[in-house]
Amino acid sequence: MQYNFDAGQIERLDAGVRYTPAPGKAFNASYRYSRLLVDQVGLLSELKQFDFSTQWPVTDTLTFLGRWNYSLVDAKTLEGVMLATIVCSCGLKRRAWSCSSTWARGR
Repeated sequence: MQYNFDAGQIERLDAGVRYTPAPGKAFNASYRYSRLLVDQVGLLSELKQFDFSTQWPVTDTLTFLGRWNYSLVDAKTLEGVMLATIVCSCGLKRRAWSCSSTWARGR
């Protein structure tokens, strides 16, 4: 955390938690905040984002992995990915789904 004592406000904050109850099982959540950020077109804006990710086995042969990044300022998903990993006698197979959005002011 970066705090501006002169202005009496937080300039930047990064906070997160991780839950790992067993090997191969994980859940992560984080929040990023920046009061003043110069965006891609040179305008000042705020950065407020949540980021969630997980790896979780459903069965001995099926594991889901996923990540979701969301902007509170733009009220939209910046990136979302989901992957299913299946281990069978014939080898490892994966199936992935994803969506992403390029950040731009006014969209």
